[in-house]
Amino acid sequence: MAAKLKTARLDRGFEIEPQDDGSTKLTVRGSGLGVALLLAVFLWLFVMSVGIWSLILPMINPETKAWLLPIVILPIAITAAWQMFRRRRFVMTISDEGIRKGSTLYPISQISEVFVDNAREGDTVVSGVVVGEAVAVAAQSATMSANRWWRRRLAAVSYRVNLRHRRKSVRLATALDQDKATALFNYLTQRW
Repeated sequence: MAAKLKTARLDRGFEIEPQDDGSTKLTVRGSGLGVALLLAVFLWLFVMSVGIWSLILPMINPETKAWLLPIVILPIAITAAWQMFRRRRFVMTISDEGIRKGSTLYPISQISEVFVDNAREGDTVVSGVVVGEAVAVAAQSATMSANRWWRRRLAAVSYRVNLRHRRKSVRLATALDQDKATALFNYLTQRW
């Protein structure tokens, strides 16, 4: 008995919507932060919140127990706001005339290239100080490893698709993972 083959679902990474005037509306959503990065952001904000609010609120009113509320709610609100910002939608319209983003049309004849870059790659961050004692070096090494992990995770969802309009670089979409950015780039460059 032959195995039943499943047809793969087509996922372009963005929505394509043909318009009545012959143009095509593209909607791409940012990739967000991912579960591991969201958890890391929340935990970091929670630790900072505990440190700050446990010092400030008891000084304002030592009798209150309500200081627990901002310790939990503030990190949740900031993490959720950042995730919503990174998952925002980018809408552009592609036609034979060019690419329209918002109310601005970028004519094809004036677009010299479409390119993908990454906001996080290539940045160099050095943290910590070199101390001759083993404990200090181990602490620095752990800090550097955490910093590298954070940067790799954030770089994985920081791809941007841009176009060059004359001498100006115009951002079409940002906060994308590599697959979405590549798919959008391929669609835009194969269109003409």
